[in-house]
Amino acid sequence: MPMFRISDKLTITFGLLITSAIFVCGWSFYGQTKHHLDTELGHRLVDIAQTVAVHSNGNIIKQLIPGNEDGLTYRHFVSQLSQVKEKTGVSRIYIFDKHNRSLLDTHTSIPIGKEYLKLKFDQLELESVWQKKSISSVLFLGEDGNYYKSKTQ
Repeated sequence: MPMFRISDKLTITFGLLITSAIFVCGWSFYGQTKHHLDTELGHRLVDIAQTVAVHSNGNIIKQLIPGNEDGLTYRHFVSQLSQVKEKTGVSRIYIFDKHNRSLLDTHTSIPIGKEYLKLKFDQLELESVWQKKSISSVLFLGEDGNYYKSKTQ
């Protein structure tokens, strides 16, 4: 049976301690970085949503009905949203009513009045929004494998 020298035992022990310390520090750094990135992304989305809200006339948008997609008003608002989308790098901007139905959407295949079924999963957050409180979602994995965060204003 081979005998280990004290120096070998100390080397292994210190090696394990150092490896454990590096792992714990790395995991802590990862968690803090993820938290700060999530917070900053939320602030950025709040700013973008406020910009859209300021530049959109809600009274006119609420009057849009199915079939208005070819009208000048609808195309003007979609053009404005598309410009914000391009300048900010967000993947999509849409405006919906309290019944989760589309009013405006930068995804041009979504007609006015179509229900956003995925919003049913965000009912708690939307209740805050209807009470005039800004809120952003947690990070979620999109169908394309990328992580996203949504913001309601």
